[in-house]
Amino acid sequence: MARVTYVPQENGDPIITTFAGLEFRAGEPREVSEKETVEQLIVEKHLHAASGEMRSKAVEKRVPILDMIKANPYFRIEGVEPPPSMAQRKAGRPRVPRTADEYKGFAMEWFSRAENHTALAQRWDAEKDLREKLGVHDDGEIVGYLRPFFDARFFELKKAA
Repeated sequence: MARVTYVPQENGDPIITTFAGLEFRAGEPREVSEKETVEQLIVEKHLHAASGEMRSKAVEKRVPILDMIKANPYFRIEGVEPPPSMAQRKAGRPRVPRTADEYKGFAMEWFSRAENHTALAQRWDAEKDLREKLGVHDDGEIVGYLRPFFDARFFELKKAA
């Protein structure tokens, strides 16, 4: 048996969480057996003999819960070096769209993450050059598609302010 503790990383993380069917309370160690497993999809890659191509296939396999927890920064296992916290991990490069179609998904994603209406409007204005570079014009089809989503999010955030 190993003693596992759930450690919230950010404000707003829940006090109680469920992982692999087990309930954990923040800061309270819980016993987890080394024998407990959960089914997880594992991608297996192999060389297809006839075509010479690499092929992959997802297969359900039983994986020890403790192996999954070891790599999760929200949990600590007594006597095991903890993984880096979310704050300690190296930040990835921001994804910048390269085409007009990519911009559509990119914009929809950041609309949903905006936390206030002023920041939303400022970012929209700041991305004007990027949109023009990608061929996303203010009077074009893509902006016509995005504008109702932008406006809805803007007014939702403004009302909440």
